[in-house]
Amino acid sequence: MAPIPTEGRWRRVEALFQDALDCPEADRAALLDAETAGDPDLRREVEEMLAHAGDAAQRIARSIGSLAQMASLGGEWAGRRVGPAA
Repeated sequence: MAPIPTEGRWRRVEALFQDALDCPEADRAALLDAETAGDPDLRREVEEMLAHAGDAAQRIARSIGSLAQMASLGGEWAGRRVGPAA
């Protein structure tokens, strides 16, 4: 069983994850190579987070696209509120 990560470890993972998100996708491997040298667990954690972040972004984009398409069709959707009631 892997040891429980410390707060400092989580901060490092989060910071590197944010740096990787801000980095052009083509440059991510080089960034991770440089920042995780000697720590394959750190790289694995960040890569797993990046994979999930991409999945979430794609799901959100599809949902927004579907809602926009429904709104542009009018009909039963015309004038209706999308989201929680005020």
